Amino acid sequence: MDKKMRITGVKMTKKDRIEWSVAKELADRVCKELEPWCERIVVAGSIRRMKPIVGDIDLIAKTKQEYTREFVMQKFCVLGEQIIMSGIVKSSIVKEGKQIDLNLLLSNNNCSGAFILHHTGGWISNMKLRQVAKNKGLMLSQYGVFKVSPDGTQEFIAGETEESVYKVLGLPYVIPERRE
Repeated sequence: MDKKMRITGVKMTKKDRIEWSVAKELADRVCKELEPWCERIVVAGSIRRMKPIVGDIDLIAKTKQEYTREFVMQKFCVLGEQIIMSGIVKSSIVKEGKQIDLNLLLSNNNCSGAFILHHTGGWISNMKLRQVAKNKGLMLSQYGVFKVSPDGTQEFIAGETEESVYKVLGLPYVIPERRE
């Protein structure tokens, strides 16, 4: 697999939406299969927010130090019947005939909390958090909370955990099930 993202030409029909319990069980099985190569794997997105109907499955992982991103993505891609796309940060597959994207995203060591927060969503919660950051003169992204100086340089100040993001923004931590 080369470092450039490739689209395999899979024609996607209207994606299935599946019940939370079915999606969670599939996500947990894939996590178990990836455990040998990952230091940490978190089920994110609407599954983590416990939405009754799920449109895709998002897994966030941090590879073990002895494995490259490329290696872990190859291991992930062979789990599916079809590869929708593959790359060194994100890959998507179809598994068990479900026309639902099963996405694996690999995070950096120092920003896994912000990465998980971003990919757990929901979209409205993320936008509100970004606005709070902006009002405090900060910038929030999937890579962390940054202090931006007048010359445009950015200093990482939080993001190792989700709780650290909320704390630096002066907000109480909100559990995923309460995020919209």
